[in-house]
Amino acid sequence: MPLLPLALAVLFTLSRFLIGQLLPDGSIHGIAALLLDLVWCIPMVTRFRRKRASLMPGKSARLPLSFALSLLSFGMLQLLRALLPADASAQPLPAFPMMLDLVLISPLLEEWLFRAEGYLILKSGMPAWCALFLSSLLFAAGHLDTGSPIAAFVFGILAVLLLETSSSLLFPILLHVLLNAVSFLPPMPLWGCAVTALSGLVLTGLLWKQEQRQAP
Repeated sequence: MPLLPLALAVLFTLSRFLIGQLLPDGSIHGIAALLLDLVWCIPMVTRFRRKRASLMPGKSARLPLSFALSLLSFGMLQLLRALLPADASAQPLPAFPMMLDLVLISPLLEEWLFRAEGYLILKSGMPAWCALFLSSLLFAAGHLDTGSPIAAFVFGILAVLLLETSSSLLFPILLHVLLNAVSFLPPMPLWGCAVTALSGLVLTGLLWKQEQRQAP
C-alpha cells in the first residue's frame, strides 16, 4: 500500500491544526495559512512535474455529464451547508490573505493532496471504495478546525465521483473553488439548494441514460 499519500495528508492536517491553535487571531491566521499553503505548493509542483500523467488525468470527453454532476454536487453541498452550519467561532475573519488562500491556493493544493495524491495513488494499492473512504476521511480530518468535518467528508466523496466521471482533476478543482468562494456569502435558502440539487440530479440522470444508450 502506498504510504506517501497518507504521510503527506497527515503532515498537512497537523500543520494546519497547529497554525489554528497557535495563531487563532483572524488576520494573523490568514497570513500564516497563506504562507503555509505556499510552502506546501513546493512538493505539489515537484510531484506534478515528475508524474503529471498519473496525478492529473487528461481532458474529459464527458463534459455535459461532468457539468451536470458538478451542479448536483454544488446543490447537495449547499443544502448540507444550510442544514449543518459551521461554527462561526471557529472561522477566522475573512481577511484578504485568507480569501486568496481559500478561493485559489487551497483548492488547488487540497485537490492535489487528497484526490490526485490521495485517491488516485491509494486506488493503485487498494480497492477503489476503500481509497474513496480513506481519502475523504483524511480530507474531513483536515477540516476539523473549520467546524464542518461532515460537509468536508461529503465533499470528498462527491469530488472523487466527479473525478472518476470526468477523468480530469479540473472539475473537482473548479467545484472546490466555487464552493469556497460562495462560503463568503450568506447560505442559499433551502428551496434554492433543493432546486439546484434536483436540477443537477435530473440532468445527470438524463445524460447518463443517454450515454448508456449510445454505448456499443
